[in-house]
Amino acid sequence: MDQEQSFFPISERLVSEPDFVTARCHGFLNAVRIYRQILRSNPVHGRDRARGTEFDWIDDADFYRPLTEAAQRLDDMESYEQAYLDAFGSIEVPSLVSHKPLYQSDKETCLTRFGSDPS
Repeated sequence: MDQEQSFFPISERLVSEPDFVTARCHGFLNAVRIYRQILRSNPVHGRDRARGTEFDWIDDADFYRPLTEAAQRLDDMESYEQAYLDAFGSIEVPSLVSHKPLYQSDKETCLTRFGSDPS
């Protein structure tokens, strides 16, 4: 079983638990940001700021500000960044991460929960 199969989408587990959703969405946001940065500055493939534009939705302040504020209110928030990065797999050009079911499902859940249009 690969990492993505063992790491379930938010919508399949405890979606009604606000602290869990906040922690997972915060980890998802950070993992996507890390993945995009590595994709753009990968020494193997060279630097290219045009790579990873499909991840630019994470820069929308209407999404990340409410999420960040909610995450700051949690005292003991579990970190999910590494689990997401493991599920995303190795950096590939072009990236296929945005087509993975885990990515698509959690993007929709997080955007819906924190006030942005998931389209």
